[in-house]
Amino acid sequence: MSVTQWTAYAQEAQAATGVPANVILGLIDVESGGQPGLTSKAGANGITQFMPGTAREYGVNTSPGGERSQVMGAARYLKALGWNNTDKAAQTKALASYNAGPGNWGAGLGYASNVLTKAKAYLKQNDPSSQAPTSQVPAAITAAGKKDSGEWALRQLVGFALVVAGLGLFYFGGARILGVRGSAPIRNAARGAALVAR
Repeated sequence: MSVTQWTAYAQEAQAATGVPANVILGLIDVESGGQPGLTSKAGANGITQFMPGTAREYGVNTSPGGERSQVMGAARYLKALGWNNTDKAAQTKALASYNAGPGNWGAGLGYASNVLTKAKAYLKQNDPSSQAPTSQVPAAITAAGKKDSGEWALRQLVGFALVVAGLGLFYFGGARILGVRGSAPIRNAARGAALVAR
């Protein structure tokens, strides 16, 4: 069975959810190769391999003939798992969670990489209007980690600068106005802030 036979459903799902059709086709390819009525050893069913509980939650018909429901359900589920067309790390995490579960998404990174690779191929071959994720999984995760770390470091630096500036104002301004001498630690901190400012 060809995965591309489900392209119309994938395009409909893209219009409804924003999840690119080529990504949905990549997911179908990895999950079932496009074969209707497939049941995995774990008990997942259909071309998008929904487990029974998740299928019930998302109103998905996993029986043969329910492929439209399966495709639409997969797109809705990816969206619920955090799929975001402008955030590569969120795309990776959503796909990994689809495979391994939201609480164990780290175990699904290989799966996410496979889907993204297939998605690129389907973008070129079948759906040039879609937006394919272009980064590999490790790069997406690394970029997210660097971004988070950089923002945290900047917040810490600004917070420290404000504290030091406050101590300096107390020593150079408020303490002198009140006629109070600052303590040695405060004087030292204020002098350090002055040196850094130079």
